[in-house]
Amino acid sequence: MFDNNMSSSSSMPLLLSNAVSDFSSASITCSGEEELIFSNSESPDGHLTDVMPPTWNSTSPSSSSSDGSFADSYLLPVHELTLLRAVLRISQRMGCSQQLWNLESISLFSQGIGTPSEQLPAAWKPTAAQLLVPHHPMLDFLPWPAVRDRAIDIFSMPDEMRPASATGPLALANFAYDFEDNSEGVRIYGGDVYDPNSWEVGQVFFERWWFIFDRDVIENSNRWRQLRGAPPLALKRTPS
Repeated sequence: MFDNNMSSSSSMPLLLSNAVSDFSSASITCSGEEELIFSNSESPDGHLTDVMPPTWNSTSPSSSSSDGSFADSYLLPVHELTLLRAVLRISQRMGCSQQLWNLESISLFSQGIGTPSEQLPAAWKPTAAQLLVPHHPMLDFLPWPAVRDRAIDIFSMPDEMRPASATGPLALANFAYDFEDNSEGVRIYGGDVYDPNSWEVGQVFFERWWFIFDRDVIENSNRWRQLRGAPPLALKRTPS
């Protein structure tokens, strides 16, 4: 996502940012993707199988074709593009589309000029910490208020007081890398990106930033992971 050689004053050349320029010309058509995944994302139960591709050995005529090409009656979700679309929608809603890509940006909420709380979805209404503590706008994207507060608290600490994964001039860049990791970052299911229950925390993001997540977020993520056949979230054991 980021160039590992960039300085802390550099702009943020996110994979998501790079994808913006390619999004309109992408060879894969995915307009309306989230809406087609399933219509109700309040609970993962009973929905994920609707978006999984058919098995390769299926004999159903709708899941295969005589020339070996992909069946056009199935839509394969592209999770990176789903996340990109969500980030773009949320950033526009919060009025920080430009500030997001600069490591030195400060959240509009902490400057007193953010989108009024009454105009935001319930899960994204700013907390006291967001309003009072200067922080990067990327932290405002997390759909769980308590998680946002813990992330803001961590990044406002002196470097020597932070957990190891949150230290150094590129800590925020690493956070963004892990957030959008294409295999085990964040995944979003369903058409409503503003529903926190439709967000899954992946293993990479959890393993490096476990200290900001609470039980409810972990349990909800594990339900999604179970439905797609992934193991539950776990902390990596260090050799004794």
